[in-house]
Amino acid sequence: MLNKLKNSWKLKALKCCCFLQALLNELQPDSAWIRIQQNTFTRWVNQKLQVANLQIANLEADFDDGLILIRLVEILSGKSLGKYSRKVTFRSQKLENISLALNFLERDEKIKLINIDSSAIADRNLKLIMGLIWTLILHYSIAQQIWDELPDEAPVQLTPKQKLMTWIKAKLPSGLPLNNFTSDWNDGVLLGALVDACIPYLHLNWKEWIPNNALESTRKAMDIASERLNVVPVRYCNGNLKRYFFVTFLPNKLSLFKLITPEELINPAVDEKSVMTYLSQFPQAKYRPALGYVEDLDLSPFISTVSKFTLRTNSGSTIPKVTILDPNGGTVPAELEKVSSMIYTVKYTPKIVGQHQVQGKTILKVFTVLLLLYL
Repeated sequence: MLNKLKNSWKLKALKCCCFLQALLNELQPDSAWIRIQQNTFTRWVNQKLQVANLQIANLEADFDDGLILIRLVEILSGKSLGKYSRKVTFRSQKLENISLALNFLERDEKIKLINIDSSAIADRNLKLIMGLIWTLILHYSIAQQIWDELPDEAPVQLTPKQKLMTWIKAKLPSGLPLNNFTSDWNDGVLLGALVDACIPYLHLNWKEWIPNNALESTRKAMDIASERLNVVPVRYCNGNLKRYFFVTFLPNKLSLFKLITPEELINPAVDEKSVMTYLSQFPQAKYRPALGYVEDLDLSPFISTVSKFTLRTNSGSTIPKVTILDPNGGTVPAELEKVSSMIYTVKYTPKIVGQHQVQGKTILKVFTVLLLLYL
């Protein structure tokens, strides 16, 4: 009897907690998708600003004097906005700078801005600032793309979202369903199929991927897109092991920025604007074949012992540059010896036990150094 009474109270308490949590979720704004979108938009802005050696840290605050906004608009449009206040002291100067950028977007670039004025930006209205950034993404990263591979039967008048959806559907294998830019991308399978379609002879085996391995699958697809396509790569830290994926940068020096992370893409709360921002890179991504590859790499070399491997290039004109990193991110000295026009021997002596990496353009190899015991 006593046990039944205890169980009854436990059940009631559990129901009460669930009700309170549900109520709390309704009262509080859903912050997960806002955080993801803010992260994505910040990364997109920084990706564009890099050509001017500028960065922002706070999407909400860093546009309030108009200086960064003006530079961003100049970079996106390729046009100069003329004279403006570079030393901002008064609010009136902030409003003038912001108005200069907004008026230019509407007058010269024919971009319609809804409910966005200089006061909202100066007053750090995050909702309207994010609305402005999305308008810029939609116009410059999606609508103004050259859609060379759109199907001939596609309607002439398509919205930017419809263009991106149509292009991706045409790339994906027939019969693979794509209905949205949110939940359809949560398990990594669609992204794997898209990457596989963009890289000849890749054979990614994405059909064997299962939803339970969503994070692993998404990471793999993103890594390959970063390494083999000019899709802005992801740089992330997995536990204590830092993994870097190097690419040949585009002419405007796009650097190692994350527009969205694997963890964010598989989050059920991810919003379509963040996903579209990341995917908008694919139509202009160009497949870049590997410049070389590693052979005869000892995956378990010993500490303080000379080890070597072979590096083959795909062209006699390619001059390889190889970096070996230890577990702390330090560089292990390596000696590069030319065997023939396309074959090199690389010698090195690891000094630290643990996971190391061989890096080069389009090359990433991981091996673990073991402790040599003398008995």
